Amino acid sequence: MLAGMTVRTFQEWQEYDRIEPFGEQREELRHGQKMAQYANYHRDWEKFPDPATCWQFMNFTDQPEPTEEPETDPEELSRQIATELFRM
Repeated sequence: MLAGMTVRTFQEWQEYDRIEPFGEQREELRHGQKMAQYANYHRDWEKFPDPATCWQFMNFTDQPEPTEEPETDPEELSRQIATELFRM
């Protein structure tokens, strides 16, 4: 697949992966979400008043540091990606 792919197409897929991850990282997140849902459904509310998060069940990733970055408008993000791709 990579042999027939242009550099630009490959870069677009890399940008897409930053926005909407896929592959092993995505599978790990999906697993964490399912396990957190199960744990929250069956937890003892008196012993564990705070709900479990998906990060507690993910094997290969660290819990991200909380950030206070404002959400980017999707159209603005598309413009930024296009600008970066045309610079290359």
